[in-house]
Amino acid sequence: MCNHKTNRLYQYTSVDSLLKIIKSKKLRFNNLTLMDDPDEPIAKDFKRAGRWVFISSWTTKSNNRPMFREYGDNFKGVCYSLPHYPFFTVFGNPFFKNSKVMRFNKNGKELIKPFLYTKGIEEYIGYYDLIFYPYNVECLKVKYTDDPQKLYPKVANYTYPTRSYYDKELGIYKDTTWSYQEEIRYRLRPSFLDLDKIGFIDRNYIGNRMIDTKEYGQCPVSHIDIPIDLTGLEIFIGPALKGQQRESVLKKINALCPTAILKNSSLKIKM
Repeated sequence: MCNHKTNRLYQYTSVDSLLKIIKSKKLRFNNLTLMDDPDEPIAKDFKRAGRWVFISSWTTKSNNRPMFREYGDNFKGVCYSLPHYPFFTVFGNPFFKNSKVMRFNKNGKELIKPFLYTKGIEEYIGYYDLIFYPYNVECLKVKYTDDPQKLYPKVANYTYPTRSYYDKELGIYKDTTWSYQEEIRYRLRPSFLDLDKIGFIDRNYIGNRMIDTKEYGQCPVSHIDIPIDLTGLEIFIGPALKGQQRESVLKKINALCPTAILKNSSLKIKM
């Protein structure tokens, strides 16, 4: 599931965002159009291909000054850490909430056999008619390059009478000006499952409609929230968080997650 070797990953964010994560016990994935690099959603053949690729950004850098300044609310936020891959993997049929798929079951026989998938995607399969490939959250180490072929990969392929869509390279490459981030990403790649107009499983039709939607359609969700295990949560409190405000934050964190390990950032800043 991961193509890197590290025991913990770090994310810098505001206090409010951290409290939402702890309270919901979910991690939010945003699509590439919402990343800090405006070029990320662009493929060679489609300018907004990244709207179907969802990312949660992390780093290997702990308690880092530039990261705290840029993403940790200018030192007033937090740097929190979790063991790598904090997601739940379950065995079952993630389509059980999608009546459009389940109606194809006949005589008690299920069309789709149980398999391993990341807990949480079944909500989006059921309510938004999305399908995920792969069915588990991917973990990727960002690669930094100035090669335009890697930064803007070609995603569509037309070889009559077949079509294919290859989005595996999206979200992996960033230009070298971002290399200071040492970024690790969790990724989800949904597609739209269009079963409204057919009364049987037609793989060619479904495949073509999925490609049409990825190329020209809008994803029905702007973000995807996935449950996470908060065991081992560690939090560096930003050095600009002082006095009563700091005490209030510590109290809220302890109330929501008593097992969280709280640390004061050792970074020195001018107040």
